Amino acid sequence: MPSNETQELEDQENILTSLRNSSKSISPKKPKQMIDKKNISEESTDFFSDSEAKLKSPAKKVAKIVQLTKKSAGKSEDKDIGEEKKPKTAAKKKAPAKKSDSQKKAAKKTETEKKTTKKLETEKKTKKPAKKDNEPSKEEIIDLIISLNRPFSVQDLLITLKNSIGKAALTKYLSEFEKKELIVSKNYNKTVIYCPKQSDEPINEEELLELDSQINQLKEKNGKLKEEIQEKNNFLAQILQFQDDLSLKKEIIDLKNYIEKNILRIQGLKSGGKIDEKEMNELEINFKKSNLKLKEIKSKFFTVVDALCDGMGLKRKEFYEEAGLEM
Repeated sequence: MPSNETQELEDQENILTSLRNSSKSISPKKPKQMIDKKNISEESTDFFSDSEAKLKSPAKKVAKIVQLTKKSAGKSEDKDIGEEKKPKTAAKKKAPAKKSDSQKKAAKKTETEKKTTKKLETEKKTKKPAKKDNEPSKEEIIDLIISLNRPFSVQDLLITLKNSIGKAALTKYLSEFEKKELIVSKNYNKTVIYCPKQSDEPINEEELLELDSQINQLKEKNGKLKEEIQEKNNFLAQILQFQDDLSLKKEIIDLKNYIEKNILRIQGLKSGGKIDEKEMNELEINFKKSNLKLKEIKSKFFTVVDALCDGMGLKRKEFYEEAGLEM
């Protein structure tokens, strides 16, 4: 409750208490001395009329005060109820935080960047590709093709033109030249080969004869070179069959030792000296080995001769005579 209303209520209570106290003090007291009935009756009537008048006035005041207190209490209750009905969230609501200058600048920067990127994208879409300053014309390209006078692909022509023109534009020009029958094309393994059209060109027989003679000369040179290469290859094969220098030196030393050994042996035989037992045993072993090898060779030879004789229907002597063998 506000302070003004409490002050008014306190004042009203004080007034009520003062009125009650005043009404109690007015109550009459009986006199001790004897009085006449008439005087008593008159005085009593006067007294009661005065007291009623006095009592009536404070009663009205009390009723007014009670009505005022009820109204003030109702108002205060309505205020309390209204305050209670208010949502708590209203009090808790915070004011939106203000953005700093740096944040505002950053937001503006991002917006400007977005706008510029959008503009660039739209310009790229709508803009046509600018023509290069050094891009050759159609006449220059066809003149170059005729001057080259050889088959070519799109990539070859781009290299000769040093990429001064785009591939799409060049293929477009070539298709136009083909429609005008200035060039001809043919597909080879998914690649298109172009060539200047030469059917309308005049033929010079002298130039053709010169070209034929040049071709024949080149063929002769080619044949001679092939023969030289074959000779050198044969010589190289012979060289590769020989041993290297180290192995040859070792072989020479071994042969020298073998010769010296045989010379000493021959000298001993000439003087009539005896052969060592050890050497004799070695000779016998070598003889037996060679004899066995000879038998193996003879058996193989005769089996081959017999087979040939059976196939030819001849005897051994007849076969030897025809073959020129001496047995």
